[in-house]
Amino acid sequence: MIEVFDLNVNDHANLISSLYLNMTAEGRMDDVIYQGEHDIVYFLNWVKSLRVFYGVFKDSVIIGAGWVSVPYAMEGPERSYRKAEIGFGFSAKATVFEALKAGRMMLDRTFDFYGIDFLYGTTPESNRLALGYAKRLGFKLYGPIPNSCVFRGKLEGTYTSYIDREILNGRIEAKQD
Repeated sequence: MIEVFDLNVNDHANLISSLYLNMTAEGRMDDVIYQGEHDIVYFLNWVKSLRVFYGVFKDSVIIGAGWVSVPYAMEGPERSYRKAEIGFGFSAKATVFEALKAGRMMLDRTFDFYGIDFLYGTTPESNRLALGYAKRLGFKLYGPIPNSCVFRGKLEGTYTSYIDREILNGRIEAKQD
């Protein structure tokens, strides 16, 4: 059974540290934090700076995470419009189906509970697995924007992905048909 919980780094530093250590041991941490060098202290401070950090559990073992940066409010003609950056990372132990289910749960919670209107992310162009994951969750992709990140020690382009309430609602309606 897959469960997704909001994790606060002050209350769950040991769990979040174990996620970092497990993903580092699997060689997956560079797929999550790809903008330069990192260590566990950097990772914990980064998590602390985020608005939301999700833990994905399978049978009480953490197998992944999702995060949302501090939202930016933009004033529109009718109301404030909130956008934030989102990201995902999963252990090799997570199946594709588990990762998709967890990603959908995180998206639903982010839009509904945290009042976000627009989410975006960036993904290195050679990270085909992450790009496919974003598409399967319903994100729209644009790019690549050349030379916009360092991924696995190499300068390369990124795709920008986004999803908003309208796209998310279309995904839900299409799923019900």
